[in-house]
Amino acid sequence: MIKYNTLSSYPSKKDKNILIDIALIFFNSAIFFTDIFHSISIFLVVCLIILSAYLFNNNSAITIDNIMKPWILFTLIIAANIISGGDLNFIVTFIVCSLLALIMSNDNKILIKEYDYIKKCSFIHIYFNILLYVIPISYSEIFVKTLLNSSYSSNFAWREFSHTNPGISSQPGVNAFYLAIAFLVCLIEIKNDNSRKLFYYLNGFLSILMLITTSKRSPLIILLFISLLYCVNTFRWDKIKLSKVLYLVLGVILIYALMVYVYNYTSVFNNLEEKMSKLANNNDVSNGRFSLWSLALDKFYDRPFLGVGLKNIYDEIGFDVHNTYIQILAETGIIGIAVLLLSLFCITFNIEKRIIKGNISAHNENNKKSTCVIQLGYVIYMYLIIYGFFGNTFIDYIPLSFFTLSLSLMSYNERKDNGKID
Repeated sequence: MIKYNTLSSYPSKKDKNILIDIALIFFNSAIFFTDIFHSISIFLVVCLIILSAYLFNNNSAITIDNIMKPWILFTLIIAANIISGGDLNFIVTFIVCSLLALIMSNDNKILIKEYDYIKKCSFIHIYFNILLYVIPISYSEIFVKTLLNSSYSSNFAWREFSHTNPGISSQPGVNAFYLAIAFLVCLIEIKNDNSRKLFYYLNGFLSILMLITTSKRSPLIILLFISLLYCVNTFRWDKIKLSKVLYLVLGVILIYALMVYVYNYTSVFNNLEEKMSKLANNNDVSNGRFSLWSLALDKFYDRPFLGVGLKNIYDEIGFDVHNTYIQILAETGIIGIAVLLLSLFCITFNIEKRIIKGNISAHNENNKKSTCVIQLGYVIYMYLIIYGFFGNTFIDYIPLSFFTLSLSLMSYNERKDNGKID
């Protein structure tokens, strides 16, 4: 009998893991460090090709989770928007993001590794924010200019003229989002009894301090609401202990005391207070959003059924609408917004069922990993749903990429054998 050596025919487990790491390095470089690499669409396509090759070599069948199915339907509506004059580059990127989410949702190993990359990349933003905040301006200017290159002028304008903190990005809003992600990671790690709680408490506190320096109100308010929602949905009433309650109370008192100290003896809150004062004096609490919303609604009235085409408002005035639902209504019409809202309802219903029924309880180390993956997807998803009322969740490239990522994280399936890390 002839025996065939099959070891040389297929990649080893180590090679497959390296393939995942290479893909995720491209993916996270695109979404976390866009203003450094300036290649979000290209990097996402490269990641899609590598992960597709990985699944093909792994002989993995592509299945569509119940969380992903409604989003695939909305993606088809977005693809059809080319008929209405939608921006081709944005539509292609939207499709790539959705396909990436679909592929990532089919392999638990990818999702667990991606959770670790999210943690590392978001913490990098915390540390760079602190570094730029404390080192002399002469050194920080050289560093930021070298790092951001063509995005430096925007970063400089925000820091010097608007007195806000864009970190190592071109916009303080983008920086605030990365810091919010870092805080949510810390919250999840603390909630799931991580052994390095002090480390995550410290990083969570630092992320909030740096977020305040961005002068962005919406992320702070949304983050507070999402944190409360997360704690309520994942709280195990059957495991309540007096010692834990005392630790919680002491923790809240300590954080409050630290915030009071920071407010009274540092300049961290100065920029936020200055912005609030300017908006109050100008009688415009929306910071110009009401005018943008009115313009978008006028566009909707012109073409109510199919819309004026994705990104057409941005092409015309140089701004997105800063309300993703109004912009989707204006640019994809009644059909587009109806499918979007139906998709979000179905996705929310499915994930709330998983969260509240306790199907993701962390009773052993492997389940803790899956719990963290699903819960991070959940908090990012809910954050971006609410952020959509004030920002550009489904219209801007970075929040769109994170939104589709959240769908794949929430699709983690504990029944799959490939969820174990080698």
